[in-house]
Amino acid sequence: MGADQDLGGIIDQFLPALLQKRGVTGHQLKTLRALSACRTTKLGGSAMVCRDCGSVHYVMHSCRNRHCPRCQGIDKELWIDDRKQELLPVKYFHVVFTVPHDLLELFRFNREIMYNLLFEKSWETLTIFAKDPKLLGAQPGAIAILHTWDQQLHFHPHVHLIVPAGGLDKRGRWKSTKQKGNFLFDVKQLSNVFSARFASKLRRLKRLGKITKHVPRDLIKKS
Repeated sequence: MGADQDLGGIIDQFLPALLQKRGVTGHQLKTLRALSACRTTKLGGSAMVCRDCGSVHYVMHSCRNRHCPRCQGIDKELWIDDRKQELLPVKYFHVVFTVPHDLLELFRFNREIMYNLLFEKSWETLTIFAKDPKLLGAQPGAIAILHTWDQQLHFHPHVHLIVPAGGLDKRGRWKSTKQKGNFLFDVKQLSNVFSARFASKLRRLKRLGKITKHVPRDLIKKS
């Protein structure tokens, strides 16, 4: 709890330097200010009085921003419980698709289209491998979650997929994977297919004028 109580102070301390150094979007600034004010006098509070003993307990109002760790703790646990109800009684694999550092600026200035592209090609790649009769030969399923920063809180978009160890065949029957190890499919092969399909679609988006910032030269040369 102590760390949470200092969150507003940390934001107040470092936000001015952040704004001067690189700036943030309007949405990011609104979020940071909400987190800074959460459960402080900036948002006011309420007094709760016990009718029996007369004791008074003061509760500061929360920001209720979906990014706030103090406000969304309960919602997170409820979300996890809901997802647990959806799980099948099979083994699950954790698959991550990410992008190289050179593409981060494209994501910064084309967030919606680049995030959609990341999800699209991640799922497309997984489906290609899953439908291969030599690997699984079935339609897969997955829970996909977008993360936009790494463990050091640096901007780094990537998608986490929780994938069951099997899928539905053409007759709608469950078919278990033959994989017994810790990886659903060969990681290097997944990476190669994902990279090629991601780059191909990105070049097409560039030609159509959907991308507002430059695409790295090594991708343009392949178009």
